[in-house]
Amino acid sequence: APVIIQGPAFLGVTDRSAIVMWQTDRPGASEVEYSLAEQFTTTTKVPKDTKQVTAHSVTLTGLARGTRYYLRVYSSDTQGNRSRVRVGSSITLAQPRTTPPIVVEGPISVGVKDTEALIFWRTDEVSVGIVRYGTDSRLIEESDATEMVADHRVQLKGLRPGTVHSYRVESTGASDVKGTSGLRTFSTPAGADA
Repeated sequence: APVIIQGPAFLGVTDRSAIVMWQTDRPGASEVEYSLAEQFTTTTKVPKDTKQVTAHSVTLTGLARGTRYYLRVYSSDTQGNRSRVRVGSSITLAQPRTTPPIVVEGPISVGVKDTEALIFWRTDEVSVGIVRYGTDSRLIEESDATEMVADHRVQLKGLRPGTVHSYRVESTGASDVKGTSGLRTFSTPAGADA
């Protein structure tokens, strides 16, 4: 069974949500249950994320403002062997956050091909994200919006081969305050018929 070696830790706690993160020594699924009672007399289970990872991140939503939540995290391997439980607690904010989401990792471009690229970034709270992009700093193209998540992955398609593309990410949190990254670039390789 995986062993939890770090966490649980809380990132991006808002008045209605929190991101729970922990790390295991080997890949495992992510399981969280939470309660208002320290004895866990009544619990809410978050649907199990079956992706086998060592860096676990689960977003809790629909929480009450200004409330302490107790939680248990687990990880299990593909054979169903479950780690020992780790317990943590956090208090949600009493009021909605009035500052924009902060990009804590990225944005980076990965998997760049001649006509597509994946843009990844992580914010400190769940947010809706978009990528504005183009072949110059005017950024006239806009991606579809992501779900309300902390780990954003946006696939850009229809890019021009052999070209430098500029982009910026925008993340809007639950309080409708938008944060914007700095301008970044990536180059698409020339196409096969070039």
